[in-house]
Amino acid sequence: MRYPEIPSFREAVRWALADKATRRQTRYVLEQWDDARQEGMARWGDDLRIAIKTIRSQTINQWKHLTQTFQTAANQHGVITHFAPTAKDAASLIQLITERSTNKEVVAPWAPILDEIHAEEAVQRGGGHITYVDVGGYVLQQGRERPAHPVHLLAHLTTRDIGLLLAERWDQEPRFEVSFLARQITARTRHALMKADIGLVGGTFAVAETGHIVLLDPEGARVMAATLPRKVIVVLGLEAIVPTWRDVSLLSRAFWLGATGEDTVPLAVALPGPEEGEDAPEEFHVILVDNGRQRMGDSAYREALYCLHCGACATACPLFREVGGQVYGGPHMGPVGAVWAAFLRPDEFKDLPFASTLCGACAAACPVGIDIPGLLARLRKDWKEKGRMWYWGRGGI
Repeated sequence: MRYPEIPSFREAVRWALADKATRRQTRYVLEQWDDARQEGMARWGDDLRIAIKTIRSQTINQWKHLTQTFQTAANQHGVITHFAPTAKDAASLIQLITERSTNKEVVAPWAPILDEIHAEEAVQRGGGHITYVDVGGYVLQQGRERPAHPVHLLAHLTTRDIGLLLAERWDQEPRFEVSFLARQITARTRHALMKADIGLVGGTFAVAETGHIVLLDPEGARVMAATLPRKVIVVLGLEAIVPTWRDVSLLSRAFWLGATGEDTVPLAVALPGPEEGEDAPEEFHVILVDNGRQRMGDSAYREALYCLHCGACATACPLFREVGGQVYGGPHMGPVGAVWAAFLRPDEFKDLPFASTLCGACAAACPVGIDIPGLLARLRKDWKEKGRMWYWGRGGI
């Protein structure tokens, strides 16, 4: 049993705990990734954490200056920059660009920031149709499901699950060979890429000193979605801004260590590139999204903004392994995602701060060393004292 629509966190937890097969698969996959992450992080010790935390803190202190510097530099490359105070503002920009396009086919790799601003619904309101062209996003779209993890989107599915799901969607006999499924998905996503007019991408970093966007991409879908279509829209949260290329090098390494345990980035691409003429997009838009981030930066929860969205805290969390990311319902899953939800969508995810035993596994796993249990404990206390949140009480789930 999987969950395309979840009425509430508490009910979704009950469903997840009753779904033993999915629990077993999710737990197995995340344990494997966590072992790899621990091996990778052990090679670096605390030096990387200290360096990354310093960069993130200094960046937030200079947010206004760095944002202006990035926009000025990006405009010199012909990039059209936008600032979106809210998720609704960002979605309206995407809707407007879609409405103005003759060909309304849109391609996108799944990304938390796109989920946060409801980008798919924005494309639909603009009269467009979106196709996810990364493997994980494509499978989830075909099954109308939520991701199980912010990086390992299909952690809850076996190869057999994927084969059955796609066979039903494609109206053909099921096959379970990984190579066959990969070829079929690639053929369909490449076709979508070639006919699309708009590429919609969640960027990884924005480099203030030069105005470039950096995409970290293990399979190439992000790069193709940001280079092949005639129009390109890159969406980033303010936390994606970094001062220099040296900072990008350290942050990229930390991201992959947290996500996979690897300390070599599979593919990193800077946009816009040097191409001109026929190969260059006609329009290149960058949307910088606030949506509560500056408010978070001015609060006692500022440290949550240091997050690289690598998913390490979710991978290590024993509770997350049991229920999976689908039950969290929001774009930013896992322990640190509960803190983000308090600022991004507080009324929708009021139970999430209590979805933790405060065991500390998340803090130990975080490549930045964010004190996630401390933030969650503070959030519980603040919300309980201010009367803003119903809390669990003795009865449990």
